[in-house]
Amino acid sequence: MPRWKEWSPSAVTGEGFPLLQKLHIWKCENLSRIPNCFPRLEELDISECSKLEPVHIRSCNHLEEFTLNFSGMLKILEIHDCKDLRIINISRDLHQHLNFLQELKISECHNMESFSGRGLPAPNLKTFSVSNCNKLKSMPEQMHTLLSSLQTLKISSCPKLVSFPDGGLPLSLQTLTIQNCVNLTPQNEWGMRNMASLSCLTIECAYADVTSFPEDGLLPVSLTSLQIGEFPVLEILNLSGLQHLTLLTNLQINCDRLQSFSDGRLPSTLSSLRISGCSSLTDLCQKDQGLKMNIMNFPTTPLLVRN
Repeated sequence: MPRWKEWSPSAVTGEGFPLLQKLHIWKCENLSRIPNCFPRLEELDISECSKLEPVHIRSCNHLEEFTLNFSGMLKILEIHDCKDLRIINISRDLHQHLNFLQELKISECHNMESFSGRGLPAPNLKTFSVSNCNKLKSMPEQMHTLLSSLQTLKISSCPKLVSFPDGGLPLSLQTLTIQNCVNLTPQNEWGMRNMASLSCLTIECAYADVTSFPEDGLLPVSLTSLQIGEFPVLEILNLSGLQHLTLLTNLQINCDRLQSFSDGRLPSTLSSLRISGCSSLTDLCQKDQGLKMNIMNFPTTPLLVRN
């Protein structure tokens, strides 16, 4: 159907085929959008639809496997609330076909376990977000090379995710956010210290064994904003892991058991320091001497004494 441009669901019910289980769309070169009205869809295959730019797959609760097999102008792919989705297959033939993909969001796919294939070949992908995928165990392979333009990576509520693939993260990252991923502990193998563009880092996870953070050499000198929170057993903020951050202007800490800062001083470039929910922190002492901060905020730190 080379002249087919748009698929519009029923204007009355908003549904097209409520019982449809398998959908294959092939060689619809002018099709620019497809509706989200297939609640019983189990199999989806889209190929040779060169003008299809955004694809939103939502609430397809019977979809178990999704094959990323379409090419052309695809810019945005969103997969949301597909409760039975277990795996996203990445076609071996896609290495020249995802050049336009800029945004990928996957959320509320509670049974999704992995991405298959040899990685996600999307050289112009800018934003990658994965959230509330309770069984996800691995991210796409070769992220550090295949996602060479990635700027924003956000991963939240993926408790089974333990590490990133070999090679670490793309050096192009500017913003990295990790929230509620209890087993995804920051490591030197991620390659953050080599990320010359990484400016904003947020880590809010209930790590069971992290008592001191950050370790020396973990963070890149390019950081301007650092936010850490919810570390349940964090007791010491390791200042020697921060002192080389000569561009850091914003630091936010929210860790209930934080008791002290290690020997050393905070970066002299800090202009905003917020410490909240650190009910065990008693003394900043000399750590903030010489700083000219516009904002110093210490809510819910009742024991804190500043000299």
